[in-house]
Amino acid sequence: MARGVRTAAALLALALALTSMLRQRALAARQEQMAAWLASAGVPAPRELPYEPDPGRVDLRAARAVLAAELDPARRQELPHLEPAGENEPGAPRLAAATRLAGAVLAERPAAWDAAMVLGTATYLSLLRARDTRLFSAAASWERPLETAISLAPGRPDAARLLAGAYLELWLELSPHKRQRERQLLSGLFADPAYFSALIGPWLAAAASRDEALSVIPPNPELWTRLQQLYAQHGDWQGFCAARARWDRTLQAHLAVRLGEAEQQRAGGRGRDLFLEVASEARPGRRYLTLLNRALEDCPPGSVDRRTAERLAKQLTWSLERCSLDRCPLSPRALRRLAGFCRDLDPRTDAMAAVLTGDLPRAEALERNYATPGSEDWIPFRLLEAKELAARGRGREAAAALAGFPASWLARPTYWLVRGAAARATGDAAAEAAAGRELARLEKREWPSTAWDFRGGVARLELLAAAGASGLALTVDVAPPHGAAVEVRLDDSTLGAFPVTSGALLALPAAVAPGPHLLELESLAGGPCLPGAVRLAAGDGGGREPN
Repeated sequence: MARGVRTAAALLALALALTSMLRQRALAARQEQMAAWLASAGVPAPRELPYEPDPGRVDLRAARAVLAAELDPARRQELPHLEPAGENEPGAPRLAAATRLAGAVLAERPAAWDAAMVLGTATYLSLLRARDTRLFSAAASWERPLETAISLAPGRPDAARLLAGAYLELWLELSPHKRQRERQLLSGLFADPAYFSALIGPWLAAAASRDEALSVIPPNPELWTRLQQLYAQHGDWQGFCAARARWDRTLQAHLAVRLGEAEQQRAGGRGRDLFLEVASEARPGRRYLTLLNRALEDCPPGSVDRRTAERLAKQLTWSLERCSLDRCPLSPRALRRLAGFCRDLDPRTDAMAAVLTGDLPRAEALERNYATPGSEDWIPFRLLEAKELAARGRGREAAAALAGFPASWLARPTYWLVRGAAARATGDAAAEAAAGRELARLEKREWPSTAWDFRGGVARLELLAAAGASGLALTVDVAPPHGAAVEVRLDDSTLGAFPVTSGALLALPAAVAPGPHLLELESLAGGPCLPGAVRLAAGDGGGREPN
């Protein structure tokens, strides 16, 4: 009895071994067969092919390789524009074979998402290239497998991208329902920068309007930046400006979320990198001031890397200029923290920061060591120094700091505003009255193109409005022949981005109060632009507040 059991067990083991050996031989034969088929089709065999565990997976791997080759833009460019070729089209036999292989695998394995994806895509391509009317009349033959693949593998965007690409090729023929489905697919896919790059061009060409095109872009500042670049490459300045406005709003919302995360992590001694991210990525201007102040005030002290320091230095430069022209936009604590984070500053900027953080001796030492006699480079520092001295009641020192200013600065309202403050600090009524007369002389309702000056590639106009107005009218004297996009800022507010051509007149709605203002124009894309005459718009000072 025992011998019989052992004999049966041995026979069973032998049978299993033979079965396993036969399966391995069949698998190896199928691998060789598929590799030979791929070679005959001019398609490199995938490296994974010898490691697939069964013939079905081998077939599917080969079918995917054929499909990838047919979709490769280097192998076949602009597929929808091929001439009709029917079954004589070079890729038709390969696609037909891939369709059969994927269909057979899917029949045996209904949960094989990649089999459904290959089946749907290969069927679609075959019908598209043959200009077969079944592409529309029997659309379910390719749509249903792709929808199945999406539902079987919701975390894998491959099938969604292929279906979205197919719908884009057929956009004009789609029903309203399928167009809505396409918008949903794109909205999900565009969250991946790689898919965004692959599909954004065809989508912009297919969308019926710019509003429709922009409606599917996720709230990711990086994507809106790339969209601006794409519009600029095509010289679509209206599109560029629309994308920039959305980028601005998206960036603000994104940084608000990041600041909230930083504040939550701060209790655990973390979040410093997030605070620095918010502070360095916030745009200069009123809309971002709350975020910038909170990020700087709450960020733990310490050193920062060079790239972050360079980006923060731009915030510092803007803040120092606002302090010189009007009031400081940042709190004293935030300003001190910002100045502390910056390093390798040029001496003039360093000295201005020292003035505003209360270190006048250091500021004066920097001026003595680095200022060149007769140079105008340090005039902004001296003006800021005089303003701070006057605010502290040290009028005589302020007046001394203002001595010897170049004639060009005597035409700027900021000089006479500080001059008047210095006179008040010393009780010199005559000097204060003289400053008042000069300010009255500088009050205007319009300014010529020669009133602009330039700093760091940005056109700047210090103006003293004689009355309130509902906005400004700005002429662009020179723009590139193909047009450009510019951004206009008033004081600490961004009025927006605008497409311009030479001679364009920009109507800038913004409440302009009587008194001093700084107007800036910066070329964003397309090439340099030169601003021309500016005048106050008709009105009594009404109009919306700038952002």
